[in-house]
This record gives sequence, structure tokens and C-alpha cells, in this order.
Amino acid sequence: AIILDDLESEIFMPHQRELIRRAVSERGAGFMMLGGQESFTQGDYENTPIAELLPVYLQRSGTVLPVDNLEYDIERDGWLSQWVRLRKTEADEKDRLEEMPKFRVLNQVDRIKPGASVMASVVGDGNIRMPALVVQRYGYGKSGALLIGDMWRWQMAGKNKNEDLPRAWRQIIRWLVTDVPSRVQLATEADSGAAGLGRRLIVKARNEEFKPLGFANVASRSSYSTTDFYGIFPTFMVFCVLHILSLIHISEP
Repeated sequence: AIILDDLESEIFMPHQRELIRRAVSERGAGFMMLGGQESFTQGDYENTPIAELLPVYLQRSGTVLPVDNLEYDIERDGWLSQWVRLRKTEADEKDRLEEMPKFRVLNQVDRIKPGASVMASVVGDGNIRMPALVVQRYGYGKSGALLIGDMWRWQMAGKNKNEDLPRAWRQIIRWLVTDVPSRVQLATEADSGAAGLGRRLIVKARNEEFKPLGFANVASRSSYSTTDFYGIFPTFMVFCVLHILSLIHISEP
């Protein structure tokens, strides 16, 4: 995973910004940009490869509103995602949100990109809601934007609350690195030429640089018992796929 915390765009060479984009799109890495004075629009990321992979548009058409005493609130998609919540029950999570400190730094954006999801928002004066945590899929990977720039205030929430922020970071990082594709991926689909009983195995292979192999030698080995074959067919199929995946070997010709 790649996390950029308050770093301006000029920190990176142009080819490094493109490498970050490709790491997410082609390698399947997770990416997240954190809020701050040198992040997003304020960090001059507009019209860069990193802006392309972000789940929010950096171009602003409106004015930047003065913000203070921002209340953190989880949106519907966030309630449905375990890595966003910190408590086991909805009632306990709502109590936790009410006790969170108010934030004062936010990188404001006008719009989120199609397909992106707002996991959490902040509520300012006049009950104005602004995106705080936005995520999306990008190529083989995923990207996120945590637009709050003073998350450290959360650590000062008070007695028995200082473990919430470290736990939130652990869950965010776990989400970023989950489902990163491996060099060899195996999928199955129905084989219409086998009376509906067969399955076609599809292998997608990449080299050490994670570029697709157009020509590759695929070797696999599977085994099964013929005893009561049709009675155990579904179980056999699951076993066969897992067994083949563990034994598959890919090499370039």
C-alpha cells in the first residue's frame, strides 16, 4: 500500500508520479492520500497521474468555505463496511461518534468521481455536509482520500478513547492491502460443451514486473477419488480449484 501524508506533488519526479498510478492500476496496490496543507489541490496535484487515481476531483468551481468544529459522521456505505466502524453494535458506534472531538482542517472538494463511495462526511456550521473519507476501485487496485488534516485530535479524545485512532489506522491499512492480486490468478466458468457439468479453468499470469504474460507455460496437477463422485461433486470442484491453484507453476517460454 502507498499512503501520502501531507506531501506536495513536487516531492516526486514526473515519472515517479506515473509509477505510483501504475502501481495501483496494474499491480493492484492500495493508495490513500491524507489531508493537510500540502495535499490534494493545495499540494498542486491537479493534472497529475496521482490526481487521476484519486476518488475525488481536485478542480474546484466554488469558494473554499471557512470550517471549524467539524463533526465526523459515517455515511450509509461506511455503515456497511466493517473496516470503517470501530464498535460491534450500531448503538455503540453512534455513541462513539458523538464523543469524537471536533476537527478544524479539511481539504474541500466539489465532487466525487463516478463509482466512488463516500464512507464518511463531516458536518459543519449550517448543517453543511462535506466528504471526509472517499474510496473507489482503480484498475486492479483501490484508492482512498481521507480529507481531514488534523486526525491527531482524535488521539486526544479523552480517557479510554486513545485506542480508537490506532485501531482505525490498522483497519484502514488492512483494507488497503486486502485483495491485492497475486502473480497467478485462477478463475472458473461453465463449459457449455460438457453438458453443463464441466468447468473451464482460466489462468491469468504476470511476470516479476507484474506485466501480463502473453505466452506462458502452465503446468498443473490435480487428484480426486472416484468414490461417489457425483454425490460429492460440489465439494470436489472447490477442492480441485484450490488444489490446482496451490500446484500451478507459471514460466515464460
